[in-house]
Amino acid sequence: MNGEPLLRLSGVSKAFGAVKANDAVDFTLESAQIHALVGENGAGKTTLMRILYGVHQPDSGTIEIAGCQTHLPSPAAAIENGIGMVHQHFMLVPSFTVAENVTLGAESGKPGLYSAARAAKRTLDLAARLGLAVDPEAITGTLTVATQQKVEILKVLHRGARILILDEPTAVLTPQETHELFTLLRNLAAEGTGIIFISHKLPEVFAIADRITVLRQGRTITTGGRGRSQPRPSWPR
Repeated sequence: MNGEPLLRLSGVSKAFGAVKANDAVDFTLESAQIHALVGENGAGKTTLMRILYGVHQPDSGTIEIAGCQTHLPSPAAAIENGIGMVHQHFMLVPSFTVAENVTLGAESGKPGLYSAARAAKRTLDLAARLGLAVDPEAITGTLTVATQQKVEILKVLHRGARILILDEPTAVLTPQETHELFTLLRNLAAEGTGIIFISHKLPEVFAIADRITVLRQGRTITTGGRGRSQPRPSWPR
């Protein structure tokens, strides 16, 4: 890693007509860090992450990954650079199995050939590494929202994501499901994944984040955190 942060956004701006969604935003993410991005609706959080994921192109500013300036013209380019995003509305095919969704577009083996057994094994191996109980043969559309979210995370990690973006991930979860998600995120961070956690729920932010950046009207207002030596508040089970 040569001492550089995993990700650095510098002076990123984006306007839609007369509306400036992002105005010279700075944001830094370290490996093994959960960095929360907070702000009221319209603060520019989602726009900034869509720029990072290649959905939008910045009008100005730079993106650096591990110290290298990077151009991300599309989500495919973002994925190639180790960036994965779990959207509020999941990008899963309801009629597909869990294994089919996890490996869709990133199957191993010869191009054009799909092996259900190989896909199921890769899904189980990845889930086991993360401590997740999933049935690779289950039809995705029959699963709970919380389980579908885990499938989305597995799909992103299967593609080699080192940077994981979660956009309002707890919006439709119960407290127990939120606790399970937070356990998963802490495990991922312990493995070295950098996680960007977008939320407006401050108790959850303080429970999960190592560092917090606040946006207001498209600008960075402040960035701070507890530091690694300070204990993380407990999250109610």
